[in-house]
Amino acid sequence: MTDHLLRVFRSKEGYELYQDVIETFEALKEAGVHIGLVSNTDGSMRDVLADLGVLPYFDASVVLSEEEKVEKPSPVLWEVACRRAGIERPSSASGEPVSILHVGDELDADYFGALNAGLDAILLRRPGAKVVGRQVSENDVSTVRMAESLTEVVAYALRSQA
Repeated sequence: MTDHLLRVFRSKEGYELYQDVIETFEALKEAGVHIGLVSNTDGSMRDVLADLGVLPYFDASVVLSEEEKVEKPSPVLWEVACRRAGIERPSSASGEPVSILHVGDELDADYFGALNAGLDAILLRRPGAKVVGRQVSENDVSTVRMAESLTEVVAYALRSQA
């Protein structure tokens, strides 16, 4: 049973892409936006991404917590990702516009973690999904930039890039 489960969760067999993923990656690539991945997971995620056919889209970098020995919300993961992608990350105190956008579905680790690392952030909250992270009321997330789909993220990213 263990071997079966390990095989399933190291391949596309254990995962399914949302309908908007490939079209989002294509639109971002066409616009010249570099895509990276920062995830609290292990190296098996590379196998999953390859099997799903999306690994080639991540041209900036793929940074996995197990490999770096630190998890989000630590700013270290984003610093590693920026360094590997050759991106100068503006300091949040510099007043320069932030050109790096992190999109994730966890309030603390993704949204606030990215903001605290000096990046821009969007909380991806698909319809029917609950906010993962601290217990919050709807009022608590009223100031959080959210998107219901990756299509909304593309529109935001392209506006920010202009």
